[in-house]
Amino acid sequence: MKILFCNIFKSYNGDIIASKMKALGHDVIEKTYFTPEGKEQEDLLVEKVFSDIKSIDPEVIFTVNVWPAVAKACHDADRNYVAWSYDSPQNLFDYEHLKYDTNHLYLFDRCECEMLRAKGLDTVYHMPLAVDTDKWDKVRKSDKGNDEEFDISFVGGLYESTLSSFAGALSQYNQGYLQSMINVQQKIYGYYIIDDLLTDEVIRSFNDDFTKVKADFTPSKEQLSYSIATQVTHIERVSLIKLLSDRYNFALVTKDISDEYKNILSTTNVYAPVPYGNPMSAIFKSSKINLNPTLRIIRSGIPLRALDILGSGGFLLSSYQEEYIDYFEPDKDICLYSSYEEALEKVDFYIRHDDIRKKVALNGYERVKADFTYEDRIRIMLREQRE
Repeated sequence: MKILFCNIFKSYNGDIIASKMKALGHDVIEKTYFTPEGKEQEDLLVEKVFSDIKSIDPEVIFTVNVWPAVAKACHDADRNYVAWSYDSPQNLFDYEHLKYDTNHLYLFDRCECEMLRAKGLDTVYHMPLAVDTDKWDKVRKSDKGNDEEFDISFVGGLYESTLSSFAGALSQYNQGYLQSMINVQQKIYGYYIIDDLLTDEVIRSFNDDFTKVKADFTPSKEQLSYSIATQVTHIERVSLIKLLSDRYNFALVTKDISDEYKNILSTTNVYAPVPYGNPMSAIFKSSKINLNPTLRIIRSGIPLRALDILGSGGFLLSSYQEEYIDYFEPDKDICLYSSYEEALEKVDFYIRHDDIRKKVALNGYERVKADFTYEDRIRIMLREQRE
């Protein structure tokens, strides 16, 4: 099959997917474009992709993550568009281009997929992510740049939310309601209750307050929900890192953090971010426990970082997500927590029991090596184009 592989931005796993497609015998033509910013650039991207489709004549056009501009170009050229997203939620403001019957859009979060299908997007399908264990098998612990090993590590951002920048515009009542939503969601794992609490009436009330300060500021439900989710995630990550750093040798690998959080996390070993690749995997291999507090707006799915931890042979301690239970046995293949207290208890146990911890990590590795391969996922996505 001839595939036009469109690189719209630098993705984590685009190179892996393209190489696996080629290894499976497909004729893959890679083209690099630009990430559009604004309607004018969006229209230009449609033109460029459409032109390349006409000149290359592929059977399928593929992107990592969903791009409405590519969907439109494929529809205009009457070619099948396949996208596989590792982002959730989809950063989409225009759903019309996603209704084309030429679309085949695969999302790793089952709940988000169901929500979009309820909006009439029957071209959206659920597809868990994958991991290349062969790639991570070649990584050595020293590839991270030093020989230090850690009790616990976290590789990722702290998600300093935009919520504080506009929450002050709310009435005292609405500020209280907002804080209550945050407090409730912090205690609930496995269900995103913000969807239920952000009713139409609440959004109207919030926006009435916002427009008194800034006339054209009326965030949508999706925008408010994302801001709340990032705030909840931020609180969880900082709190857990603080609690664990006070007890264990903890490595936080992240972008620059403010002086405020340097003081809060004074017992944490903070390292500069590493690229997606060998240094990242080496940290997973060098850590007794790899912490993964999932972004709360990922409602059910298993994020890419979790699979890369397991595929590197690392021990995964993750916040509870519904889809883990579909594929893994807790405390046999992976470890899950549903409260700060449970996270601390499990860290204390597995740090003291090396043999059990190493067995769980090995089981998790073997599970993803068997059931989460790129080859299997690609075969399914491309086979469906022939049916």
